[in-house]
Amino acid sequence: MAIEVSHPVVVVSHGSGINALAIVRSLGRRAIQVHLVAPIGTQNLAAASRFCVGVHWIREETPECLLRTLIALAATFHKRPVIMCDSDEALHLVSSAADAVNDAFIPTCQYKRFHELQDKQYQSAMAVKAGILTPRSWYPQSWSDVAAITATPGRRLIVKPNPSVFTTSAPFKIFEAPDAEAIEQTLRRYVSVPTGMIVQEFVEGDDAQMWAALGYRSARTGLSEILTVSKVRQSGEGAGGVGIVCRTQQVPTLHRATQRFLEAIDYHGPFAIEYKYSTQDREFVFIEANYRTARINVIGRRAGGDVPLMMYASVTGQDIPRSPLRSDDAVWYYDMKGCRERLRRSADPAVSVSLLRHMLLAPWRRTEWAVHSWNDLGPTLRSWANLAREVREKARRRVA
Repeated sequence: MAIEVSHPVVVVSHGSGINALAIVRSLGRRAIQVHLVAPIGTQNLAAASRFCVGVHWIREETPECLLRTLIALAATFHKRPVIMCDSDEALHLVSSAADAVNDAFIPTCQYKRFHELQDKQYQSAMAVKAGILTPRSWYPQSWSDVAAITATPGRRLIVKPNPSVFTTSAPFKIFEAPDAEAIEQTLRRYVSVPTGMIVQEFVEGDDAQMWAALGYRSARTGLSEILTVSKVRQSGEGAGGVGIVCRTQQVPTLHRATQRFLEAIDYHGPFAIEYKYSTQDREFVFIEANYRTARINVIGRRAGGDVPLMMYASVTGQDIPRSPLRSDDAVWYYDMKGCRERLRRSADPAVSVSLLRHMLLAPWRRTEWAVHSWNDLGPTLRSWANLAREVREKARRRVA
């Protein structure tokens, strides 16, 4: 389907830019002008893409500094630009200045509601309302609340910060613990009070039980485009990993669950909702929702779920492009850096053999790479340069 190139796009990025790279390439390949806004000093991969027509660095990671840069940039365009974000950190900065951003740009997400939508306790309640199984959870406000936590016999516990409370930097990402006493001992190393922490029963199952529903829900039409993806291998064992080997696989149950969840929260915009198939409950369990394009969204380019393109078409008043994926026509996603790191750390021979097999098969599959693209080698070269820099720094530290 032909997309009319009517408005430029500004992508607000944070961190490595691997998420932003998928957005830049998706739109840039359609001759849409894409500009990147990112913190200065970062080795942002999207900035090295030939499809990025302009890079605008911000000197401070504050809403005020970002807003000044965005307003100045918006004034240089003849048409009102579309704005997209690649990460929770970018969404936090943009949502802090939501009114001014919405006036100057065409929004692709409900920025004013971001902090509410990001609250994991709210997400869990809405998932229950939508009839989706959720992990048993606690939200302690005091150490006595922590001491009162009692897990179902035979189930482990995980602890993670609620991103709606720790909006800029969290004291840790996630950890596992066998009981309340172990949770308190570990938590006291990081915080003085447990407010803002989430304790959940761990959903048993290996990497292959992790799933994601990627897509976009249009505010104009109310329709949702959903692509389900199996996370065949993750960056780490247990909870908290990201997909490093993934494949598309249509799962009607997840389509229906995702649609009910989006309706329950009355949300429109991009989403990446994670589920895990519980080997104990034999049912899909809601894990969390993110309101942005995920790094694995690059898989949608050939799988009928190109989320950045859907966003652009919808907010500029065009028909959303559709390309249904046949259930037997899988598209694969590979993050080769993540694969190398998992292979290096893995103590399980079976996992190592499986990962090596997937890596060897990658060139023969319908593969989308996290970074590499033959018609856009800049990010690949920057990735290698970043890796070489890391190796040199580690060598210097060992010598010192």
